[in-house]
Amino acid sequence: MDTDSEFRKLVHTTAKATVPGCRVHSATDGNMALDLVETISPHLLLIDLSLPDLNGIEVVATLRGDERWKYMQIIVVSGNGGKREAAILSNMNVIAFLTKPIDQEELADLLRPLLERPMSISNSPPSYF
Repeated sequence: MDTDSEFRKLVHTTAKATVPGCRVHSATDGNMALDLVETISPHLLLIDLSLPDLNGIEVVATLRGDERWKYMQIIVVSGNGGKREAAILSNMNVIAFLTKPIDQEELADLLRPLLERPMSISNSPPSYF
């Protein structure tokens, strides 16, 4: 999820081309992202670090503080994040921290095993840091 509509389109297009039939939803701010998680219970969350209202770290912290989302697969992207943010997110079991611009093939390679995995297999997600 990202405030940048071009990036949201890239994620949507890449996910659909990588795993046809997957459902992709998007939000434009942190509160909307949390509302969507509550509504649709996604298997995977791809979220931008720089969201209005609640930023990506705050969204991830909120989700990780709720037992229902303990094993949700989460990828964080940023145009300006660094080692400090990557370390914080790694400690919150985020499976990847990517910096923009994101290469579409690289994103597809990351999404493919996560979206193709059966939803019941989510106890220990792989790490891509």
